[in-house]
Amino acid sequence: MHKKTFMRIVYSIVCCIFLFSGLSSAQTYTFKNYGAENNIPSGFVYTINQSDDGFLWVGTSNGIARFDGFDFFPVQYPDSSMNRYPTSSLRDKTGSIWYGCSDGSVFYEKDNKLFKVPIANTRAISDLVESPEGHIYIVPQGKAIYIVNIANPQVVSTYFMPGDPSMSSASLAGNGSIMIGTQENLLKCSFKNDSVIVENEITGFENSNITAIHPTEDSTVYIIGTEDFGLFHLKLSGLNYTLSRFSGHPELDILSVQALTDDVEKTLWVSTKGKGILQLDLSVDHKTVLMSRHFDISTGLTADYVKTVMQDIEGNYWIGFYGEGISILSSYAFGYYTPGKNSSENNIIFAGSYQKNYLLGTPTGYHIFDVESGKSKSFTTLTSQVGNIEINTYYIDKNETLWIGTAGKGLYYKPLSGGVR
Repeated sequence: MHKKTFMRIVYSIVCCIFLFSGLSSAQTYTFKNYGAENNIPSGFVYTINQSDDGFLWVGTSNGIARFDGFDFFPVQYPDSSMNRYPTSSLRDKTGSIWYGCSDGSVFYEKDNKLFKVPIANTRAISDLVESPEGHIYIVPQGKAIYIVNIANPQVVSTYFMPGDPSMSSASLAGNGSIMIGTQENLLKCSFKNDSVIVENEITGFENSNITAIHPTEDSTVYIIGTEDFGLFHLKLSGLNYTLSRFSGHPELDILSVQALTDDVEKTLWVSTKGKGILQLDLSVDHKTVLMSRHFDISTGLTADYVKTVMQDIEGNYWIGFYGEGISILSSYAFGYYTPGKNSSENNIIFAGSYQKNYLLGTPTGYHIFDVESGKSKSFTTLTSQVGNIEINTYYIDKNETLWIGTAGKGLYYKPLSGGVR
């Protein structure tokens, strides 16, 4: 075996151990699943979007369907083709949903009907991107990039790619330029006449397919997802760039990333093939992982092969799988913790921030609880210190003094350091 290949295998095994070592005690979440019994056209879900009327539009390997909260209803294409399926979608600023398909065709939705964009293309659509000016950039797997004005979708501008690279993802890069992910590297491109001009070629991805390019609030910083080598942090400076990893998180280096999406709180959701979903809270410069959550089969997710995640207008998360339909995570409130060893220690009557963790109070004592690990760090019994009577309530003041109210024995308090008085 080649030495480099052997070292990659060893590194991947070590990272997998690191990633999954703590999952046996991780939080379990409650998901609602939708499959064949709900008339979904196929369990292979490629895209999920939501229209202004609240309906979900779901792109599957057997066509597009609208979901009314109970069942899926097929959406007909305006032509007679039966062999296409959507490979990408986009909700534009006017609320219309756009679809790029496996046969190279593109459609947009208006008044719950699909209309075809007249482009001369036969290659599957890899990505759709919208500019602030209201233009849709259509990026197929090769040959050319097409630009359409939302106000007049029947007029298409065509720009030919030099060298015909295999394109797999895209993102805007400001000043009329665009980032194009290929099966080997990342290209920063601009447009001139009827051609795409490659301004910069960004390498260092070990020839792995660039599956997702996620822009941040900083127009010079991107999070890059690859098919074989996980996540990268990219910082642009003119024609120069810095490509780096997320220090302290080697598990992020081995993911097969399918999509990158942020939610209203700007946390990053990473859809993967084989390792479920990761949710990352990044630092202001997007170089450091401040918090991470992992959703997979062991924490309640239906399957570990995830194609896409979408947050709806009510804050729910919709998850599309490779073959297992759709799941919805309604809220983190539906996550279920059992910090104690018995029913008495799990009878939680109070929760509050305390000493950089959480204090979970029970009628007999309290847990110091770590949300990140989903585990109780300690349990302190207070029964004998409060007159052998049940505790009714707790309160934590600004000095982190813990106040303890009892059922008949008065009020007790416990300073940050010291015993109960």
